[in-house]
Amino acid sequence: INLHIFKYMIDFNYWKKDIEEKELCQYVKSTSSKTNEDKKYTYYYCHRSFAPRITNKGYKSSKSGGSVKTGHVCPSNIKVHIDHQNIKVSFCSTHLWHTHDIGK
Repeated sequence: INLHIFKYMIDFNYWKKDIEEKELCQYVKSTSSKTNEDKKYTYYYCHRSFAPRITNKGYKSSKSGGSVKTGHVCPSNIKVHIDHQNIKVSFCSTHLWHTHDIGK
């Protein structure tokens, strides 16, 4: 796990974009950010994690190249804790159960 501290959100966004390009993956939020007292928490997960979404009728909307979802939770993630002074980032770069192919 790598720890980073950023002063500005734009610096975090540049860093995240650079990591996504190097890792050939995208980090997506599974839920909205949470706020506790004066801190804000945001969690990003590898876009290959979890199972494909299914529509209300039980049919999944298929993509021409197939789903990128693995049905597993890839351990690679970014945890962001924002307080009034810093943006603290915890980054786990380990990917499991999939290849590095962002093109799907």
